[in-house]
Parts: sequence; C-alpha cells; structure tokens
Amino acid sequence: MPTLCTTLARFCACVVFVLQTAQLYAQESTPRTKDIQIKAYDTSFYTLIDKDAKAFILYDKGVWLEGPVVLPDKSLIFSDVKANKLLKYDEKEGISVYLPVSHFQNGHTLDTKGNLIAASHGKRGIEKFENGKWIVLIDSYKGKKFNSPNDCITHSNGDIYFTDPAFGIRNTQESYGGTIEQDGEYVYRYTPSSNTIVRLDTPFIKAPNGLALSPDEKTLYIADSQKAYNSNDPTLHAHIIAYTLDKDNNLSQERIFATFKEGFPDGIKVDSKGNVWSSGKNGILVFSPNGTLLGEIIVGNVVGNLAFGVNEANKPVLYITANTELLRIDLPE
Repeated sequence: MPTLCTTLARFCACVVFVLQTAQLYAQESTPRTKDIQIKAYDTSFYTLIDKDAKAFILYDKGVWLEGPVVLPDKSLIFSDVKANKLLKYDEKEGISVYLPVSHFQNGHTLDTKGNLIAASHGKRGIEKFENGKWIVLIDSYKGKKFNSPNDCITHSNGDIYFTDPAFGIRNTQESYGGTIEQDGEYVYRYTPSSNTIVRLDTPFIKAPNGLALSPDEKTLYIADSQKAYNSNDPTLHAHIIAYTLDKDNNLSQERIFATFKEGFPDGIKVDSKGNVWSSGKNGILVFSPNGTLLGEIIVGNVVGNLAFGVNEANKPVLYITANTELLRIDLPE
C-alpha cells in the first residue's frame, strides 16, 4: 500500500507535468515571426519558396530538437533528444509533451498503416507505437546490439530503412551510453512482414545520418556526416550519397550527390518534384534532382531536420528543427 509520502510525490509530479504542458501551450499560442534569408542560385528556387518568406517560431525552449514527422491528423511530433522527451505541435492546441521519457528517440517515420516508428538511441533499436504502447521491432544485427539508430524512413512496400551511426552512443547527453558492438556504422533495411534485416552495401558512407527516397522510390539518398566527428579533419567528408534501387530494392550506382563546403548534412527530405532539402550549418540547402544547388534558407541556426506538412487550411508548410527552435515556413501552393 502506498505511503502518504509516495502518494504526495506522485501527485506533485502530476501537477508539475500539467503545469509544464500548460506553460508550453501558453508560451507559443501566438507564434512570433523570425526574419530569415532566402538565397537563390537558380530562379526556379522561387517556385519552391517565396523570396520574402518568414519563419514562425512555434517553440524555442528545446535543448536539441530533431526528428519531426507529420501525423495523419496534421499534427507534428518532434524529439528533444537531449531533454529525453517527445513534443507535439498542433495548430489549434499549440505545443504539448507527447512522451515525457522518450529514451532518446531521434528520427521518426510512419509505417504504411500510419503507426509512428522511431529510431531510439536509448533502446538502441527501431520501435513502433501501436495500440497505446511502444514495441521494439529490432535492436540487433547478427546477435550484436546496434550502435544508436538515428533516422528512419518507410518504403511503400513496408520496408523500413534506418541508419546506425555511433553519434548517440558516444554522447551521454543523447543516450544511456554503452559498449559499441558493431564493427562500423551502417545502413539497414528491415522487413517487418518477415522480420528480416539486411545490412546495405554502402562503402562510400562512414557516418550515415538522414535518409530520403525519391518520389518514384528509385533513388535512395543518405546523408554522410563524417565531419560531425571532427570538423577540422581534412580526411573526413560531408556529403549526400545517392543510390539507385532496383525492383528488388538492391542498391547500385553509388555516387556523390552533393558535397558540403561548410557544416554537414543531417536530416534530409525530398519534395514531390524530386528536389532534395537538406539540413545544414545555418539553415537548409535545396538541390535539384540532378544535384544542382538551387538555393538556401538561412535561419541563423544549425538545423537538425525538417518535414513537409499542411496546415489546417490544407496549405503546404515546412517544419524545421533548428537547435532549440521549432520553426514553420509557409510554402507556395
């Protein structure tokens, strides 16, 4: 039977959680605007974003924000990795705490049924939220624990692609630590229907990070963030690598899609026209399907990730997790 002290402690914890949630909502109920800079290197960039676009600050109390994904109801889930929690943004209700202890989840995707899938540093695996609870789908390869799964995407056939760098496990602010068991950092394809996993052959990539598929799912893009380990090491690279996927989803034609002169790519997304939008040192870089840099969105902060969505009026928006801030930019229709 709980003691009076235990009961009071639980009550106080509940009150604190409610007050924190209310404070989040009150803080950002009316988003502030933030000046940003749009740099176009090709006039076609202005078909993707207005030249006088502004960002709306939806939240600015994060520690390190990441992993945004839009749910079927148009709300947004995103990680505060270093604060070890998930947050939710809803246009009508504002910001709330979605998961008070997230076990250092980072990237997210939805499976073909709309269930939330997470790459978890803390659980060192890929997990799914279904029927009100989190289930670990896979957390090892050939009997050895993953490093710290970072990002994940879902193919239309149900396969889940994910990256497994060592960023998380090496950083006690983003994981529970532990011993590295894998012999490197790799990209994997997991098939839930057969519970099978394949380690992909990606010799160009040393520190896999963000993932994205082209609209026709014939090209897989992978951010290689080697520079994150040591920005001053000239032997380390910062680039996006592209692969061709055949009908059996085997990789071929490994090629450098884009190289970064400053910073390194983290989260990446592809729009409906096949343009690749990548996080960067001071904002977002946008590349055409052939790798030409079309322009940049300078937000004055290191960007971890981004996500496309629509607002309540069904107009396109871009969500950006930029260090401590969650930003929204309204896009042309």
